[in-house]
Amino acid sequence: MLKRILILAYHMLWYGFAIIVLAAAVLVTALRLMLPGIGDYKAEIQTLVSDYTGYPLTIEGVRAEWAGWAPSLFLEGIAFYDTPGGAPVGRFEQAAITLDPLASLAAWRPVPSRLAVRGLALDLRRGRDGRITVQRGGDDPLAAPDGGLAAWLLQQQYIVLDEARLSFHDEQGGWPAIRLNNTSIALKTAGPRTRIEAATELAAGGRLLFRLEAEGDLLSSDWGGDIYIEAKAVSPAGLGLPLAGGGADLRLWSRWAEASPQDFQAELTYRDFRLIHNDHTLPVMEAALTLHGAREPGGWLINAATRALQTQGGRWSAGHYQLAIENGAGGQRYQLYASYLKLAETLPFLAAAGLLDAGIMQRLDPTALAGALKDTYLHLSTEPGGAGLRHLSGQFQGLDISSRDRRYRAENLAGAFAVERQRLRVRLKGPAATLRLGPLYEQPLALTNIDSALALDYGALPELKISAAQAKVN
Repeated sequence: MLKRILILAYHMLWYGFAIIVLAAAVLVTALRLMLPGIGDYKAEIQTLVSDYTGYPLTIEGVRAEWAGWAPSLFLEGIAFYDTPGGAPVGRFEQAAITLDPLASLAAWRPVPSRLAVRGLALDLRRGRDGRITVQRGGDDPLAAPDGGLAAWLLQQQYIVLDEARLSFHDEQGGWPAIRLNNTSIALKTAGPRTRIEAATELAAGGRLLFRLEAEGDLLSSDWGGDIYIEAKAVSPAGLGLPLAGGGADLRLWSRWAEASPQDFQAELTYRDFRLIHNDHTLPVMEAALTLHGAREPGGWLINAATRALQTQGGRWSAGHYQLAIENGAGGQRYQLYASYLKLAETLPFLAAAGLLDAGIMQRLDPTALAGALKDTYLHLSTEPGGAGLRHLSGQFQGLDISSRDRRYRAENLAGAFAVERQRLRVRLKGPAATLRLGPLYEQPLALTNIDSALALDYGALPELKISAAQAKVN
């Protein structure tokens, strides 16, 4: 008896499986036969897509292809409307929908496994709270969807955007708007996790790659993840930076939490550009930097190390640089450290930034400046009531300096300096130096065993104080 029951169950399972396979084969065959005439079902497909998106729409053309077990629909000239017969809110050149056969059978309705849209324009904005919003892009109301439709697109399981036009506004970071054309984007979601990959060719030349691995709702401030950016031969023009010309290669990794960056690491190589501040320009042949930044309570701490740095004055020694940014009352405080600076190319920038008295540079011969600054500290503030230079100090060695008429000149000076408010303190200390004092002495003075302290108050009544002076004149 048991044997007959087992044989009967076996035959039922086998016949059931055979019927399912046969039904699937008949269904696939029927679908394949229907594909050439898919255009006859444009009205039905238009209704299905409208029900799925939640927007009334019209479709100009429909065609289909079969790839393995998955049929794909290609919809041409899709126009979306806010209400039936109402105003259009968006238009796509083409959308390709790949259906998931198993999920569609289980849900008894078409379920896309992949959606590709071409010719979409989007306006992405990151608010002050880190929240990302999606708005209609472009000047033509037919050029892009409204915010709700765009958000729907970004919430799909797998969507590909080709030839997209994007603009990005970062209100939190305060950067100028970035506009990208002919951009390809692939977005995948799996539960709370989202992966976005994008690539674009920039109008000014160069290529930009972007990858985001995030968890949480990207359209809120409750998300975190990792962002990777790679740029090739990109010009930073248009980013609001004091740079012009050249091309930069960049690789950047950053970690985000609560829609805000927490830290980053970057490798930057920038060639043949100009550093500009006010009316002063410094040509740079190559700058190769390794950077690391971390968010701290109330600000940021950024470190940079030079792998290579060459300006018109030659190659720089390897250096380490640090910038601390702290939010203050109505402004920010900046503390900069530089282990090495070329004096001839640093002093003009300090003067152009108003950190040195303009009259000093007007009295010096810029072509005769030489030497290096080491362990330089610079403290600035933009806070009301205390804006400006708070502290500037460092060490100098091999300093050559000359008056503009070249009547007075000092060579090979070494020592330290500090600037606070309207006082300059200098400590000259070194084994040897040379002075040329113009009409006072026809021959240069060779000094040894130098140890002198000077203080210059350059307020309304400039005053020079020499508290200690020691040197041997040869």
